[in-house]
Amino acid sequence: MGGGPRILAAAFAAWLLAIEAGCAQDTPAPGGLARPESAASEKDSSGARGRSGPAAESAEVVIDGSFGDWRGPARLRADDRDLLVRLSLPESTNLQAGVPAIALLLDLDDDPRTGSSLEGVTGDAGGGAELAVVFSPPGTGRGGGQGAAALVLPSSPGDGAAQPLAHAALDLVFAPTYAARDFEMRLSRRIDGPPALSEALMRGRVSARVLAVDASRWVAWSESLGSVELPPLAPAQKAAAVTLPPRRADALRVVSWNVLFASPKRNPAPFARILRALDPDIVLVQEWEKADAPALVDWFAAHVSPNWHALTSSGWGVAVIA
Repeated sequence: MGGGPRILAAAFAAWLLAIEAGCAQDTPAPGGLARPESAASEKDSSGARGRSGPAAESAEVVIDGSFGDWRGPARLRADDRDLLVRLSLPESTNLQAGVPAIALLLDLDDDPRTGSSLEGVTGDAGGGAELAVVFSPPGTGRGGGQGAAALVLPSSPGDGAAQPLAHAALDLVFAPTYAARDFEMRLSRRIDGPPALSEALMRGRVSARVLAVDASRWVAWSESLGSVELPPLAPAQKAAAVTLPPRRADALRVVSWNVLFASPKRNPAPFARILRALDPDIVLVQEWEKADAPALVDWFAAHVSPNWHALTSSGWGVAVIA
């Protein structure tokens, strides 16, 4: 999802703050999800993309939805630029449009005496976290949550409300983007937000916990992802020019784009500029809402180039333009 992160975060914060803070409970949630195994389930990586061989343990983890480059049981890692997280959920879910909400809590100083947790939930919510990333925050989508929201948590329980932070400020990337049980994600150690967050990620130790919060605000399950010592932080990189690969005469170039609530209709210039640069043969769009095939053809003719054809579907703004 692009854009709207502050709305999503605010919606989640409002949902949490709208109910009374519950007491922690040790009994299983009635009808809730089963708690996952404490040890990470490692997939057979024989057919997975990624690195193999003696150098694999120190090789870079590529966020591509393949787990062959994750060696050993650790599910929280850090390199000189990013935090790397691997999630193994008890049931398949779409992180951006699923129930229950999945929350990643990060204790940036590995000290349970500082920080807090999500307010207004009952069950094993943990504590001591300074930063939370919530996937499918309740009340933000159709039939459940949608998207992802980042929250800067209070320095101690009851010390004010959680503050929304654009998830783009974390340079958050995860894969796969479809329903699955296993996910990998990356968060930058240089956060575009409160300076204290980036300062905490420069050195020291970080720990993490993952929660599932169901529709009744119960923590259906909670699991520690362990902790990791942060290596020295690399110097900040400057933006670099990127050259697109040349078009091949014997291949089709396909672009898939979630355009966030028909954004090209309100703000066509950036979308048109990128599409002209990519020069695709086929464009697959999602969330281009309330547009029939003739309207899509007219938009592409006006902003990209002439001679397009479009096919719409009953999906949520799903269409093919070629």
